[in-house]
Amino acid sequence: MRALNPFWQRVVLGLGTILMGYQITVLGFVGLDSWMQRSIFVVIIMAMGFVMYKGRPGASDDRPEVADLSCAGLSILVWAYIMADYEDLSIRLPIDVTTLDFVVAIVLVCLVIELARRSQGIGMMVLGAAFVLYALFGHFLPGLIGHPGYSATRIFGTYLSVTGIYGEIMGIATTYVFVFILFGSILAATGVGEYLLMLSNFLTGRTRGGPAKVATIGSGFFGSISGSAVANVVGTGSVTIPMMKRIGYAPHFAGAVEAAASTGGQIMPPVMGAGAFIMAELTNTPYSRIALAALIPSFLYFYSLFLRVDFEAAKSGLKGLSEDQLPRLKEVLRQSYKLLPLVVLIYTLLIAKYSIIRVGFLASLTCIVVSFFNKREERFSLQTIRKVIFSVARDMIGLTAVIAVAGIVVATLTLVGVALKMAGIIVTLSGGILIVALVLTMILAIILGMGMPTTAAYIVAAAVLAPAISQMGLDLVTAHLFIFYYACMSAVTPPVAVAAYAGATIAGANMIKVGWTAFSLALAAFIVPYMFVYGPSLLWQGSGLTIFYNAVTATIGITALVGSTSGWWLFGGTNIPTRVVLMASGLVLIHPGLVTDLFGAAGLALSFLSQYFFRKKKQLAVQRMST
Repeated sequence: MRALNPFWQRVVLGLGTILMGYQITVLGFVGLDSWMQRSIFVVIIMAMGFVMYKGRPGASDDRPEVADLSCAGLSILVWAYIMADYEDLSIRLPIDVTTLDFVVAIVLVCLVIELARRSQGIGMMVLGAAFVLYALFGHFLPGLIGHPGYSATRIFGTYLSVTGIYGEIMGIATTYVFVFILFGSILAATGVGEYLLMLSNFLTGRTRGGPAKVATIGSGFFGSISGSAVANVVGTGSVTIPMMKRIGYAPHFAGAVEAAASTGGQIMPPVMGAGAFIMAELTNTPYSRIALAALIPSFLYFYSLFLRVDFEAAKSGLKGLSEDQLPRLKEVLRQSYKLLPLVVLIYTLLIAKYSIIRVGFLASLTCIVVSFFNKREERFSLQTIRKVIFSVARDMIGLTAVIAVAGIVVATLTLVGVALKMAGIIVTLSGGILIVALVLTMILAIILGMGMPTTAAYIVAAAVLAPAISQMGLDLVTAHLFIFYYACMSAVTPPVAVAAYAGATIAGANMIKVGWTAFSLALAAFIVPYMFVYGPSLLWQGSGLTIFYNAVTATIGITALVGSTSGWWLFGGTNIPTRVVLMASGLVLIHPGLVTDLFGAAGLALSFLSQYFFRKKKQLAVQRMST
C-alpha cells in the first residue's frame, strides 16, 4: 500500500468521508434498491483502492500513476453505465445481454480481479481468473468436472448482474461487515483495544507463561472483531510476541501461539470475524442461533490453546511477569468503563436482539462516548476520525475485492451447477458413509481456503461443499459451521499457513517450524467439528442436562488430548505409553455416549496411576542415589 503524499491523502480522505456519510445515511435513514446501493459502495471502494495500492513493484510510492487513475476512471464509468440504464438492465440481465453490456461486464471483471491482486496478492487474482476461464471453457473438460457450456455473453451478463459481483454476498459486505469493521476501527482508535490487552495482562500475566495467555485471550478477541487472522497477528502480535520471547518462550512457539489465537478468533462469537453474519444469510438462520451454536465449540478450542500454553510453560519452567511489569489493580478498575462498548454489543445482540446494523452503530457510538472519559490525547477528535476513515478504507478495500472475486466464484458455480456435481462426487467417493464424507469435506475446505482471507475461504468452500454433507442428513447450520471451521483453520495449516508465517516474521523464527507448531496448537479445532456433528448437544441442541454433561466430558477429553500432544500431565512430563493412553482416552471421550465415556474414564485413571507410580519410582531412585 502506498504512503501517499498530502494531496492524495486528502483525496482518499475525501472519498472515505463520502463513503462513511453514504453508508450511515443508507443504512440508518434512507433505504436504496440493493443493486444501486451496492454499486455505489463498490465504485467508491474501487476508486480509493486504485489510488492506495500500487499496480507494480517499481511504481511511485507517494502518488498514483496514469494506469491507476485510468482504472479508477473505468470503475466510475462502469458505475455510470449501470446507473444510466439501471431499470432496463435490471429487467434484461443476465439473459438479454447487449454488446455494450458485454464490454462493460468484461471491464468490471478485469477491474475486480486487478484490485484483488493489488490488495490481497496474486492468489486471489488466480482464483478469480481460474473461475472465469472455467465458466468459458469448462465444457471442454471431461466427465463430472465439465459443464454443458454457456455463451460468453450469458456468463459475463451474470457477473454484471445482481446475481454476480453485486450479489447477496456483496450485500452482506456493504451492510453487516462494514458496520463491524467501523466498530473495530473506532474500538482500536479510542483505546478500548489497549485496555483489553491490559486487562488480559492483569488477569493472567502473573501465572506461569502469562504473556502467552495474554496473547491467547487478547488476540482471540481481536481476531473475532477484525475478521482477519493475518491482520490481527500483525496488530497484536507486535506486542504479545516480544513479551512471550522475553520470559523465555522459544521464538517459533511465540509466533505460533499468536497465529493460533488470532485464527481462533474467527470462530469465537459474538462476531466471528463477520462469518456469523454471512452464515446467517447463507443458511437463512437467525444470527442469535449461529452465535449460540458456536459458543461451546469455541470455548473448547480456546480452552485447549490456553491449556497447551500452560503445559508448555510448566515443561520449560517459565514464570509469569514480575509485579512491576503488571498493571496495577487501581488502574485496571479506573479504566474499566472502557468495557462498556462490549457490554452494549453483547446485550443488544444476544439479549435485546436488535438488528445487526443497529447493534453495530450503537456499539460504535458507545465507543465514542466512552472516549471522552479518556486522557485528552485518547479522546474522539478530528484526528481520530481521520484515523478511523483510513482504517475502514484500508480494511474495506481488501475485503470488498475478496468479496467481489467470491461473487464471481459463486456465480460461476451456480450457473454451471458445480455444487451439485461436487455433492455427487463426495457422496459417491464416501460410499454414503458420513464420516468419510466429512473427512473429504475437511480436506477440500482446507485446500480451498489456503492462502485466502477467511471470508472468501468460507464462502467458496460453503458454495462447493455444503450441499454434499447436507444431502447426507446433516442440519444446514451444522454443515456450514463444520466447513467454516476448516476454512478458518487453513490459515494455520501448512504448507500455506499465512497467519503462522505472519507470526514467524514478527518472531524472527523459521516459517515452517512456526507453521507446524501453530498447527499442533490448533489441533482441537480440527477435532471439535466432528464432536458437534456426532454430538449436536454441543451446538445447544437437546435438553439442558445433556448439553451440560456432553460439554463436561468433551472438556475432559480435550484436556487429555492436550496432555498427550504436549507431553505434560498432572505431575509432570509423560512417557510414550502414558501419551498413547491419553490420546486414546481423549478421542473416545469427545464422542458422546456412556460406553465411550466409561472407556475414556478408565484410560484417564490408568494414565493417572501410570504417571503416579512412575513419579514415585523416580523419587525412590533419587533417594537411593543420595544415600
